[in-house]
Amino acid sequence: MNYEHDRVAAEIEAAPNAAIPLTELNRLMPTRGGKRINYSTIWRWAQRGFRVGSGANATRIVLETMLIGGMRVSTRAALHRFHRARNYLAQCDNPRNVAASARRRAATNQSRRFLAREGFLQKATG
Repeated sequence: MNYEHDRVAAEIEAAPNAAIPLTELNRLMPTRGGKRINYSTIWRWAQRGFRVGSGANATRIVLETMLIGGMRVSTRAALHRFHRARNYLAQCDNPRNVAASARRRAATNQSRRFLAREGFLQKATG
């Protein structure tokens, strides 16, 4: 058994009601335009994952699941970890080089402070 299954299994052992069938997970997520996320999307996240980036920099994030009694289940915590990792990597230009992204962000902030101090940037009025 791999690590992700161990973590989901531990969560389910700690709280037996924590197991949520994949068919029910879409009810835990917000709707978009009044429509729920389709079950096939959740199944794809569990099987193939969500790909962030392209080429050699591509990273795949997989929804942690477990098979119990012939039914594929997950937990709220696993869903939260999946979305947190997905959002974190999506915000990085290069998921494998987060430090470089942080350095660029720091340099940009330093440049903005300098330009504001010199009078080139003005506060937006509204």
